[in-house]
Amino acid sequence: MSIPRSTEELERLSNISVDHNIPVKLYFRSAELILKQARVYKLENDLEHAYLLYMKYTNLGLSELPKHPAYKKVENKKNIKTLNKNCLEALEALESMKPQLNKIYKSYKEQIQRKSPIKSPPPEDTLPEKEQTEKTSIEHIDQYSPSSPPLEALGDHLKEWNLQEALEGVQGVGYRNTTATDHSETSYSNHEKTDYPSLNKHNQSDQYNYQASYRTHQLISPPKLPPKIPHPQQPHYPTIPPKIPFAENRPELPPKIKISSGPTVD
Repeated sequence: MSIPRSTEELERLSNISVDHNIPVKLYFRSAELILKQARVYKLENDLEHAYLLYMKYTNLGLSELPKHPAYKKVENKKNIKTLNKNCLEALEALESMKPQLNKIYKSYKEQIQRKSPIKSPPPEDTLPEKEQTEKTSIEHIDQYSPSSPPLEALGDHLKEWNLQEALEGVQGVGYRNTTATDHSETSYSNHEKTDYPSLNKHNQSDQYNYQASYRTHQLISPPKLPPKIPHPQQPHYPTIPPKIPFAENRPELPPKIKISSGPTVD
């Protein structure tokens, strides 16, 4: 058997939304199927499912579907009339089922309260060992006496204490404020200076004065470039002869011959 649900919960589950991109005819068909199934549940005395579907039908027909852009078209006039008529039937069914559902839910709550009595807190003797330990530690903290030295004063005392001052006078620990001359005298007084031979005394077994020779770094000169190839000389063309001058005394042209016009023949 399923757990009874309140009418408030069923109304919250019956919320439905309309997508404006879906044709409105599909919503009219869906509403018709929801109403048919709600009637079947009511005949089978399944009040919860019937109440849920009737609520979905009324929400769809009265609240959400009128928001669709194509709801008020002329071809939907008959479907709108049927929808409004069926919404009246659904509202009457909801009013008749709501008191019965509230009664069933109330009896279920009372039955649960009878089965689960109010638990009284256990006595202190029956508390677990861990809880008793925590309670005891809290009591010790509450009983802290103010006469004991506070932590701040203890911290100041620790700040004044210095390890160097505490170990002063202990042999092998710490250091003395001596000058550089005293340190050199005390450190190297028992050691003689070592006389290292000079460079002139090196390799003198054959009575030859060797001197260190230093190699000079030879600079690597880059290779010489090959000689430039001379460009081939352009061929020598023959010189152009001078222009022949024209004679200035040009011969005169003969006079033009006049053509005389003869008699005309009609």
